[in-house]
Amino acid sequence: MPMEKGVPKLVRDNDPTVMRAKGVRFMEHEASGEELRGYLFRKPLEEAGEVVEAMNSRAKTIEEIGDLLDTVDAILEFDGIDMEKVEASRLAKRTSRGCFSKGKIVETY
Repeated sequence: MPMEKGVPKLVRDNDPTVMRAKGVRFMEHEASGEELRGYLFRKPLEEAGEVVEAMNSRAKTIEEIGDLLDTVDAILEFDGIDMEKVEASRLAKRTSRGCFSKGKIVETY
């Protein structure tokens, strides 16, 4: 997703180097603590939007899902959450409520 001027954005660690090489003008700082946590928790929304935008290209979908998973991994690492606990929670919900394979759509009224 292109960067919007004047809007700070969490980027991958090596992106500033690539951007400099391309002549992109920008300011940067390294976030930490609660500032970084806030950026990390908002990043999956951005990446999920990119997954939706990629839905007509299998290769791009694969790339964007990888980016989305990287953001989830970063949150888990930052908050010290074990992936095994996430997986256990996912499987428990799947057992009790099912998954998304049957295409059930509801609209309340």
